[in-house]
Amino acid sequence: MPLTLANGPLAPTWLVMPLSALTLLVVAGHLLLLLRADMPPSRRRIRTASGLLMMFTLPIGAFALALADPVLNQRAFALSWMLTAGLVTLILALAMLDMLNTWRLHRVELRELREHLRQSRDLARGTNIPVRDPSMPSPPS
Repeated sequence: MPLTLANGPLAPTWLVMPLSALTLLVVAGHLLLLLRADMPPSRRRIRTASGLLMMFTLPIGAFALALADPVLNQRAFALSWMLTAGLVTLILALAMLDMLNTWRLHRVELRELREHLRQSRDLARGTNIPVRDPSMPSPPS
């Protein structure tokens, strides 16, 4: 006999399904707003993939929580929870990828800002010959 707290699903269907549907609508709305947002294409692709993965994960998680019975259908219960855990892991990996991409975009913007400041400084000095600031890293050759 398996050790469970109660026979039946882990949470009541009347609670899980409406919350899951509401969350699904929020994620879908976020995805639609993401299409109109002004952001770099790499960030949009990562966040769109993450949102689509969330939309795929939510119904599976709701099934695992509210419909899969660990006593009557152990296979469906185990499979749905393994799938949910795997998909959440993929969503977290995409979040880390988004973080790394944000760092990359920040470095690119910093480089552009430094170059702009360098050009402004040269123009202010009235010369077209670039003056190298020793505190700035040298550009790659």
